[in-house]
Amino acid sequence: MRTRALLDAAGVAFATHGFERASLNSILAEAQFPKSSFYHYFGDKTTLFERVVESGMEVLRASVTPPNIDSLDQDSFWPHIRELGDQLQIAAISDPRTQIVGRLLHAADVPTSSTLAALRHSTTNWLTHALERGRDLGQIDRDTPLELQLHLLIVVLTEVDRWVLAHNADTDSTSAALRALERLLVP
Repeated sequence: MRTRALLDAAGVAFATHGFERASLNSILAEAQFPKSSFYHYFGDKTTLFERVVESGMEVLRASVTPPNIDSLDQDSFWPHIRELGDQLQIAAISDPRTQIVGRLLHAADVPTSSTLAALRHSTTNWLTHALERGRDLGQIDRDTPLELQLHLLIVVLTEVDRWVLAHNADTDSTSAALRALERLLVP
């Protein structure tokens, strides 16, 4: 229970102030977590950061199941992609740890994180596969080179994610952002 309070306090501090400006002493005080126990269990602020990200990713993995891209056809492609967007929105609304992961993913002053690196890598691979499948099904524009399309998609998704997080994942802003993203890709 004390560890959960520490991870929650640290997540809010890192997402609000950035990694460098988040005060370890303030985090420990907020969580009522003894400094000696912190150094015994975590060792340093960077390890705490990684544990915060891991905690949020556990919630995200339990809440969101991306569709199997290979099983999608012309009729199911966009409905399943929209369902993924809905799952992400529900996860962001229902557990603040998922929003913290999103905020930390886009933060400029975060330490090297193997969990965030793995998230970026798996997301890029999934998006590449989704673009290829959507193009094969005629559901995504084929006139734009795939590499450029992937780059644009990542940039736009990053901005959509920032927009949604800034608007606390409310339904209207999420729907508007996802419709804009879909218009970018549809032939």
